[in-house]
Amino acid sequence: SPEVQASCQALLHSLNQAEPEQYCYQPHELHVTVLSLFTANPNIERYLERLPRYQAVLQTALVDAAPFEIVFRGVTASPAAVLVQGFPVGDGLEQLRERLRSSLAAAGFGADLDQRYRIRTAHMTLLRFRSPLRNPRRFVELLAAARESELGTTVVHGVQLVQNDWYMSAGKTRTLAEYPL
Repeated sequence: SPEVQASCQALLHSLNQAEPEQYCYQPHELHVTVLSLFTANPNIERYLERLPRYQAVLQTALVDAAPFEIVFRGVTASPAAVLVQGFPVGDGLEQLRERLRSSLAAAGFGADLDQRYRIRTAHMTLLRFRSPLRNPRRFVELLAAARESELGTTVVHGVQLVQNDWYMSAGKTRTLAEYPL
């Protein structure tokens, strides 16, 4: 939503000012991953060959899926990134994920799902660490100030099938299909 995007942009601006060497996501790169069809892989040709089958499965699985809502509140950090915490309202997102997992498994694609970890959250990555922090104390202060901040609510009315790089970079992300909810 515009509210969430504006809140994230303001937070990103302050983080980028403090640590300009880190990778800060641009507003159009912010996203919530519903499900990864396969784990990041430099040899994706075999997966792209399956694209028509993936699209057919997704089209059927998503035909009557309902929109869902996510409240974005606060940030958390890992050794690799700073994340906005997303809290789904109700169980719509989890039901959607389970519907997709079941449909993909039934079509023979289950072995490729959840290889790194089983996605359960509704987070958005804001920043990825690329180098040591110049001023860790200041950065931690910024994160602490945003720890419980209200960033807004988004109602998700559609999902996209995308081909992307690790960062969801605009120049390397390609929308392959869109599915309204």
